[in-house]
Amino acid sequence: MPLANLPTRIQSALWRAAELPCMPYPTIPTGYSGLDAALPGGGWPTHSLTELLSPQTAVLEWRLLGPAWKHLARPGRPLVLIAPPQCPHLPGLQHAGITTDQ
Repeated sequence: MPLANLPTRIQSALWRAAELPCMPYPTIPTGYSGLDAALPGGGWPTHSLTELLSPQTAVLEWRLLGPAWKHLARPGRPLVLIAPPQCPHLPGLQHAGITTDQ
């Protein structure tokens, strides 16, 4: 359904990422210049939730997030994965800079 066909109250309540001029919080570079250029603020947002949707789950999401994880994975700082589509592959996470205790 085109947005123009929705009631005005619903249209005004919709959040459209493409309409954001900038992010009010810092961002983390994605590691991919083309993606950084397309995201508001130039990277992954640090103070909000990001959901990745793809036609087939567990295909390259880990590699897409890997460069940002290197930035986030500091000693003693845990990372939480909520309902990952597949069991995390420990050697791959270690390659992204995440230790087993994180």
